[in-house]
Amino acid sequence: AVRVLDDAVVSGDRYFSVNLSGATGASLGTPAFATVTMLDNDCAVGFTQPTYTVTEGGLIARIQVARTGGVIDRVTVGYATLLGTNDTAMTNDLTLVSGTLTFNAGVRLQSFDVPIVDDNVIEVPKTVSLLLTNPAGPALLSRSNATLVIMDNDSGPGVLGFSTNSYSALESSGALVDDIYEYIGDKLT
Repeated sequence: AVRVLDDAVVSGDRYFSVNLSGATGASLGTPAFATVTMLDNDCAVGFTQPTYTVTEGGLIARIQVARTGGVIDRVTVGYATLLGTNDTAMTNDLTLVSGTLTFNAGVRLQSFDVPIVDDNVIEVPKTVSLLLTNPAGPALLSRSNATLVIMDNDSGPGVLGFSTNSYSALESSGALVDDIYEYIGDKLT
């Protein structure tokens, strides 16, 4: 018997060969050569992209999560939307969600929906943090953080704003903030 060790490393399927030779007191049958495939049961689960974008009128943002590596075991991963310190969305822009995605054997792609609120307010693009946590089964996290950007679908007079709520600069740089933008309806200038 050949002993196989479960290594908890996402490495893909591995192969080796076994060749029977030098039999004493018996003849070799056919086949006397075999290839053994060790199916990798370990996988990585993560967001399919670092940034997802939805237009406010889309009403939902479908967020995809992929499993790479082995698919022979069932694995689960927790997900959540949250408003982090650098996020610009507020609870009246979307419905915060959390739950668990289940990848049954053979399944490589799952998704969850984030409900988006369509209002009549002209506003700058809003950001929301997406998080994957607590993988269970032979799974590791790959891209566990992502961002959802909610683009406005209302038009009218423009809105001025900054691209982030925090800046830093060296005294010697001569400039502190140079990325003020104008947002008009669904156009960023």
